[in-house]
Amino acid sequence: MLIPSSTRSILLPKAPPFARRRGLRCAIANLVAQIRGARDLNQPFGENGLQPAVSAWHRQADQVAAQIDDALCSRLEELDRRSAELFGLANHRVSSIAELDATLQESAASAIDEGTVAASDNRRMMRSARATIEAERSNLANAAKELRQLAQTRQHLREAARDLADSWSSRCDELGAFHRRGFHFRAARAKVSSTPDAPPLPSHRNRYEWVDASDQTASTDQWPPQP
Repeated sequence: MLIPSSTRSILLPKAPPFARRRGLRCAIANLVAQIRGARDLNQPFGENGLQPAVSAWHRQADQVAAQIDDALCSRLEELDRRSAELFGLANHRVSSIAELDATLQESAASAIDEGTVAASDNRRMMRSARATIEAERSNLANAAKELRQLAQTRQHLREAARDLADSWSSRCDELGAFHRRGFHFRAARAKVSSTPDAPPLPSHRNRYEWVDASDQTASTDQWPPQP
C-alpha cells in the first residue's frame, strides 16, 4: 500500500525514492485503507497499538528506512576515508613545518662569516626553508577548508536521508489514519458492545540516529593546529 514515487534524492541516488504522497494511486490507496479499516473491526490491537494491516505498513516503512540507512552509511564511509587521509597528511605537514622552523632558527643563530661560501649556502637554505614552510601552511589551510566542506556534506546527507524517511513515515501515518477512520465509522454503525476500544493511533517513527536534526560530527573550527 505504500507506493514509491519516481523522485529520488540528488544526494542519495542509490537510496529508495521518496514515497508517493499525491495523485490518483494514493487516493485509491486511501480508500482501500478506509475500507480495510471497516473490515478490521474485530481485528485485535497489538502491544504497539496497531492492528495487523497498519502494523504491516509500519514494517514496510521500517524496511525502506533500513535501505536509506545503507545508502547513507555508504556515502558517509567515503567521507570518513577522505577525512582520515586529510588528517594524516596534515599531521605530517605540521611535523615538517616544525622541523623546518627549528632548522631556520638554528641557521639564523649560527655564526658564519659574511662573504664566505658557507654564508651564501646558509642564506640559500634559509630562503628555501621559508618557501617550503609557506607552501606547507597553504596546504594546511586548503586541507582545513576541505574538511569543513566534508562536514557540511555529511550534514546535508543526513538531512537528505531524514527527508526521504520522513516521506515514508508520513505516508504510513496517512494510511493508518484512513484505516482508523474506517474502523470508527464501522464501529459507530455496528453499535456492538463487543467492539474493542481503539487505543490512540501511534505515529511511525524511525529508530536511526540520523533522524535527529543535530549532527554528531566533530568540529573542525580549531583544525589544523598551527605549528
